[in-house]
Order: sequence, then C-alpha cells, then structure tokens
Amino acid sequence: MRKIVPKAVIVSAKRLPIGKINGIYVNKTPEELFSQLIQQQIATVPHLSKKEIDQVILGNVTNLGGNLARRCALAAQLPVSTPAYTIDCQCASGLMAVISGVQSIVLRSQ
Repeated sequence: MRKIVPKAVIVSAKRLPIGKINGIYVNKTPEELFSQLIQQQIATVPHLSKKEIDQVILGNVTNLGGNLARRCALAAQLPVSTPAYTIDCQCASGLMAVISGVQSIVLRSQ
C-alpha cells in the first residue's frame, strides 16, 4: 500500500538583514529583531491564528547560547505551548531551518 505524503508549504518567508555587528542593529537584541520578524510573518497570512502555528524553527549563526527561537517565539506572543528550536549551522542555518520544517511536516503525517 502506498502512503500519500502531504505537501509541505511555505506560506511566507522573510529574513533579517545583515547589520548587527557594528551596524545599524548593534543596539537591538536578537529577541527584539526576530520577534518583530515573526509578527510580520503572521501578519502576511491574515487567516492564520497564532494558535495554529505548530512550531518555530529559527536559523541563526551568531547565537550567544540558549534557545533563541524559544525566547523569540515568546516575545512574539505565541502560545507557551508552541515548540521552538534554533539551528546554528554556519552559512546554511536558514536553509537547514526550511529543510527541518519540511521534514517535520512530512514525518508527522506518517
């Protein structure tokens, strides 16, 4: 019997600009920058409720420790029950976050 694998769909994609180190964002914390980005993502999909977000996966290269994705999800006022994790993979963090999300969607359905 053949299983039908659901399509993984990206409904919105954004990234932060480079500029933290000695740049215009030097006085902003990662939580401030990423929580605003998460809120912008949610705003681009009007029919999406924060409660419908299954997971936050954050690709970040310069994390100073801890689970940055979790702190940012909470700062963006997502429900405490929303899991979140950070991928720190020099030069490929964003791509790895997308791949991890797709794998999570596909494997959860099997």
